[in-house]
Amino acid sequence: KDNPKVKYTEVNIDEATNKDLVEKYEIAFSSLLIAKGENSTDLTEQAFANAVNSPDVLTNLIKEEVNKRID
Repeated sequence: KDNPKVKYTEVNIDEATNKDLVEKYEIAFSSLLIAKGENSTDLTEQAFANAVNSPDVLTNLIKEEVNKRID
């Protein structure tokens, strides 16, 4: 469901305009981060482990992490 409090942002780490985000989150390759302010969780490992064979597991994990950050 759409929620105006949730924003999806795709970041190209090769673009100079994204340098600050790349450094802040120490991104070096494809990554999945859930963030609000200074609070962030890196779900990259879980995403790669579950995206193909267990997408429901990944979907639930993303929902759980996003819901923790919604006021």
